[in-house]
Amino acid sequence: MENITIGGILSFLGGSIVWLVGGWTATLTALSIFMVVEIILRLITFISGRKKLTANNMAKHFGRKAGVMLVIILANQLDIVAGGVPVFKTIAILYYIGVEGLKCKEHLEEIGLYFPKAMMDKIQAMNDERKDNE
Repeated sequence: MENITIGGILSFLGGSIVWLVGGWTATLTALSIFMVVEIILRLITFISGRKKLTANNMAKHFGRKAGVMLVIILANQLDIVAGGVPVFKTIAILYYIGVEGLKCKEHLEEIGLYFPKAMMDKIQAMNDERKDNE
C-alpha cells in the first residue's frame, strides 16, 4: 500500500511540474542535462580542493536552480496569455542553457579541462545574444 501511495504522489508531482512548464521539450531536456552536469562539475571542484564545500553554499546553489524553474513556469504563463506560442519559455530556457554552459566552462577550467572550441563558440554566441537583449 505504501508503494502505491508514494508512486501516486511522485506521479502527481511530476505531472504537475510538466504541466506548469508547458510540456516537456527538447530544450528543457538540454537545460536539465546542463544543470545536472554543472552540479557534478561543481562537486568535482569541491573534491579537488579548488573550492570549499559548505551547506550554505550548496543550499544557495540549489535555490538558484529552483529559481530557474520558477522563471520558466512564469515564462510559460506569459506564453499562455500571449496566445500559446512558446516564445517566452523558449527564450528563458535558451538563456539559462547559456548561463549553465558558462558555469560548466568555468568549472572545467578550474580542474584543468577545456570545452571544445565549437561548443564554446556556440555558448559564447548565446551569451552575446543575451547581452544584446538586455
